[in-house]
Amino acid sequence: MITIELEGVEALRQSWQRLLPQARDGAARALMTEADRILEESRFLTPVDTGLLVSSGMTEGPIEQGAVLEMIIRSGGHGLAPYAIRIHEDTTLNHPNGGMAHYLSAPFFAATGGMAERFGAIIGPALRG
Repeated sequence: MITIELEGVEALRQSWQRLLPQARDGAARALMTEADRILEESRFLTPVDTGLLVSSGMTEGPIEQGAVLEMIIRSGGHGLAPYAIRIHEDTTLNHPNGGMAHYLSAPFFAATGGMAERFGAIIGPALRG
């Protein structure tokens, strides 16, 4: 018969319990930072007529759903949602004052390069406390 005795399991569990709130807080800060950065980049790509669409951009969150944290990046506040969706999705529209369709999607996809490193740069120090 082989007996294996693990020492330090309780201390490890306590460490994880202590680090969990710090990890969650760090992840929340990382998500907010990234969402704000994406929204800021989108402002340069948002088609402009009156400027209302550009000013309607906002981030919401972080929203905690169990073990999941999420952020919402929204364009079309101030009652502009149907208008914003059409401007964002319709690639056939002409934007004489500049801007483009997918003005939120493009910065999001561009941000995926290096996103893990930027998250780590915020979450790592939060874990060290």
